[in-house]
Amino acid sequence: FPSHDTVLCLSTGLGLSPLAQASTLIEDNQIWTMMVVIGKISEEWKGYLEIQPRFGNDASQLDRLLIRPAAVYTLDKETSLWVGYAGVEAFSPTVTWEHRTWQQIQNEKTFGGFILINRTRFEERFLPGTDDVAFRLRHMIRSLLPLNEEKTWAVVFSDEVFLNFN
Repeated sequence: FPSHDTVLCLSTGLGLSPLAQASTLIEDNQIWTMMVVIGKISEEWKGYLEIQPRFGNDASQLDRLLIRPAAVYTLDKETSLWVGYAGVEAFSPTVTWEHRTWQQIQNEKTFGGFILINRTRFEERFLPGTDDVAFRLRHMIRSLLPLNEEKTWAVVFSDEVFLNFN
């Protein structure tokens, strides 16, 4: 990717992930970080790379590592089509790899100072221990309020619904 068109950002989120197990509630504070690099290839095409280490066990150890490259085709200034791959390495309780191919349509609009992102993604998941392919539909809505002119810092509100087909 041309270096002058590459954007690098780092975001950190702190979350509480309760897991129900029989009648016992297990809590795990997690930190998810993300590095994203986007490079312009042509007027319509971009390359995308996301590296996302997630720390679990009360944020004391690396729990998962997601590597997600993609090609992005821009339909217009608000809508883009994506095709990509995700490699997901889990470290606990044992080391496993999940492979995913995915396609998505994304729409991004600006309202006043807010940026609203509406994304629908379809994934084909190749899970460890099975020869079957699992299919999943994901829909995300994210709102960003940039805190500076360069949009390097923002307050983000996001929610995503997952629908597994098999």
